Amino acid sequence: MRAVYRKRQRWICAVVNPTEVAEVGFEAIRWVALLCPDDLHFTIHDPSNLTSLFLSLSTFPLRTLIMRPSPLLGLFFSLFHLSAALDTALPRFVPCSSAPSPSLRVYKYLSFTLYRWAQAVVIINDALFVYGGKTDQYNAYGYTSAPWSNDLLFLSLSSPFDPSNPPWQYVSGSQNTSISSQGTALAWHTLSAFNSSFCLIFGGNTGPESGIVLLDNNDSAGFLIVADRTAPTFLPLPTNWASEPQRRMRHATASINGSIYIIGGEAADGSGNTFSTHFVFIPSVPTFVQLPSENAPPGIFGHTAVILLDGRLLVFGGISQGQLVPLSSIWILDTTIFPLTWVLASVDESNLPNPRASFAVVLLDDGRILVHGGTDATFQSAFADGWILDPSTSPMAWTAVPALSQVGPRKDHFAVNAGGQVVFGFGVWSSPSQASPCSLITF
Repeated sequence: MRAVYRKRQRWICAVVNPTEVAEVGFEAIRWVALLCPDDLHFTIHDPSNLTSLFLSLSTFPLRTLIMRPSPLLGLFFSLFHLSAALDTALPRFVPCSSAPSPSLRVYKYLSFTLYRWAQAVVIINDALFVYGGKTDQYNAYGYTSAPWSNDLLFLSLSSPFDPSNPPWQYVSGSQNTSISSQGTALAWHTLSAFNSSFCLIFGGNTGPESGIVLLDNNDSAGFLIVADRTAPTFLPLPTNWASEPQRRMRHATASINGSIYIIGGEAADGSGNTFSTHFVFIPSVPTFVQLPSENAPPGIFGHTAVILLDGRLLVFGGISQGQLVPLSSIWILDTTIFPLTWVLASVDESNLPNPRASFAVVLLDDGRILVHGGTDATFQSAFADGWILDPSTSPMAWTAVPALSQVGPRKDHFAVNAGGQVVFGFGVWSSPSQASPCSLITF
């Protein structure tokens, strides 16, 4: 399937193979019409008549139609180029590859990589690694009961590539047992780099096939060594190594100057307990050191932690005491001033996003913070809206970004900044067990 677009007032419409559509069923196809800001916005879900669809499209000044298959058709990525238009919170389209400008194009799916959620993601220099998570290829399981994964995926960002065929490498996991070093199957864990070769794996829960039986021990820390990106090494560490804290999940981490800050989390043993103790991992010692508790975030999970360009650590969002935390509550820890001290930020409450948990967040090149999606306190729904937080203003201010709704409703997905582009991937749609595909979309 290929894009339909107009070039110099002439429609170019690629043929969609009806047999291919019939094989997966119309319910497996999600059609999304993405338009320029001055065009009419609309979305078509699950069309039942292709002919009438194309006829109706011909009456609108569409620049591009893209077709995004559902999870049954494989892996996609969502790539947003955040141009200067973000200054007004209205992203515009920019050219993508050889397609006419402004435009988008439909991207091929990768059959070897499963869609997933609750994965851990890290960028080291020009390399994007995705580790673990939950997978449910045929929507046969629930949100929490789906199989755990130990897949390790690698995508090089060192040079331009055709977004219709990203050069993903499936490095290790259940589909590549030729690699002797295999990671544990984990979900809702974190993967944080502290130099160009070493990442700290921390937390996460495991499935019934794991050799880890008790999930309330201080035994979740480990290393992923990626000096050789094609043959990485997983290095497990002994229980209580470096005074590590208790295993947790849905916590948040952020790294600066080789130190990794670990904030909050939910007990991985199913007890429902939350952690109000926060830590910093100092690999040069190595040791985990508890952060000050005064004015610190409460027991919280499903939140985020972001370190700004000036070294301030911001913590916001998530769930505490069974309730969503308002996005007017932002905790700040200045990592450049000792002793470390928590303070609450001043936030403009006149234009706040709805509170949420398990959302995607990324620091932009200009120091602002982009947020997309998330879920409610019961993890039963998924949000599609996107916002930007400007921490440089006093008070800090939120601004809605309507175009980000085109990513669709997702929770437990990720966002990373790759050379001024924001890459969204994976996650769960509004249906609790329906994993999201990923697509590359360039603004």
